Amino acid sequence: MVPPCAGRPDLLGQNSAEQIRHREVSRVLEKMDLSPEEEEAVERLSYSLVAKILLGPISEAIVRPKMRTFPRGRGVDRVVS
Repeated sequence: MVPPCAGRPDLLGQNSAEQIRHREVSRVLEKMDLSPEEEEAVERLSYSLVAKILLGPISEAIVRPKMRTFPRGRGVDRVVS
C-alpha cells in the first residue's frame, strides 16, 4: 500500500483528498477479485492521480503568499518575491 501524506501539512485539503482516495479505492477493491500486484497498481494509480490533481493548487498556495506587488500607477508594475 502507498503510504499517506502523514507528517506533512494539510495544504488545500491534501490529507482530506488522501482520505477520500483511500476510502474510494478500498470500496472498489472490495468488489473486485484482483491479485495483490493488481491491487498495488490500482493504489499507485489513484495516489498518482490525486498528487497530480493537487499539485497546481498546492503550488499556488505556496507561491502566492510569497509574492508582493507594488500598487499600479506609481511607475512600478512588477512582482517582487
